[in-house]
Amino acid sequence: MEREIAIPESWDTEEVLRALFKSLPIGVCITDEDGCFVHVNAAYGRIYGYEVDELIGASFLKVVPPANREILQKLHDDFLLGDENEQGVELPAIWEVVRRDGSHITIRATARRFASRDGKRYKVTTVTDISEQLRLERLREDAERIVRHDLKSPINGIVGGAQLLLADPDLDAAQREYAAMILESGQQMNLLINSSMDFYSMEEGSYQLKQSPFEIDALFKHLEKELAWLSNRRQQRLEFSLADGAPTLNGERRLIHDMLTNLIKNALEAAPESTTVRVDYHIDRHGHPSFTIHNRGAVPAQVRERLFDRYVSCKPGGTGLGTYSAGLIARAHGGEIHFTTSDEDDCTTFTVTLPPALLEAPG
Repeated sequence: MEREIAIPESWDTEEVLRALFKSLPIGVCITDEDGCFVHVNAAYGRIYGYEVDELIGASFLKVVPPANREILQKLHDDFLLGDENEQGVELPAIWEVVRRDGSHITIRATARRFASRDGKRYKVTTVTDISEQLRLERLREDAERIVRHDLKSPINGIVGGAQLLLADPDLDAAQREYAAMILESGQQMNLLINSSMDFYSMEEGSYQLKQSPFEIDALFKHLEKELAWLSNRRQQRLEFSLADGAPTLNGERRLIHDMLTNLIKNALEAAPESTTVRVDYHIDRHGHPSFTIHNRGAVPAQVRERLFDRYVSCKPGGTGLGTYSAGLIARAHGGEIHFTTSDEDDCTTFTVTLPPALLEAPG
């Protein structure tokens, strides 16, 4: 429940509100039921490049690009005509607007509705210009993209060199252990670089899948070979099972590969040595293609509710991005991911369920 603002009786309420309205560093405007400006503070005028007097009495559509006017007029009208019992608060939204000189900027706006004594409704909108913030974010993203690109060549060299070392039969146990550690680090860096920009788009909900059919059996064989160094080091068995009837999946193979790599690595590292990690692919009773990764060992109780959050890890030194990215990839394919874990049975199972449409060949 919101607390009422207490104003001392000796104060002139109207003068206090007028002073606040004029001195606020963010833009504030009040529009009536027709969408016309009733009051505008100086900060609002500066954002749009107008003097205050130039806006009073004009429609708020004056600062809205033509392409957005119809939808914003409807949102304005629906907001003011909302149910009396509604809270009358509009959540923050980001919009492109037009300044007096015709240039476009991006603003973040929030709004609240109120009624005057004669029953008329008004909308108070606060506005912040975030154009410079967005420009700096884009610059940062461009710089990060360049750095990621330039890092790929040396990292691929590290991975390739480690793989050549591991193929040498004359390596002793200690040397093989060190080479495996180098390979693991290189592969992890490569995975993070390749996926980081994709993850950003997935978080925004704008990622476009690059779908094509691929064989699950071939993917499993590749994963088994790729992760053999880890399972061998821990003397674990890594078993893959493929049910009959659905050998092909129409998704983005690289992302499915990355998702399974993260989940299987987590399972191998979480399971006790000399145990088995099992990976299954099947069609469930509702026709959904599903992957399950089963291992001995329970997820620690303190991280269970946050396991799919960013930077939450079960192991010391972990990045906390494995399960987080797996969740993003599953959702990007229109699927979902969950896990079951049991202290009593000392086991954990991750399940990735994908939509039946991914079983269909592209038309």
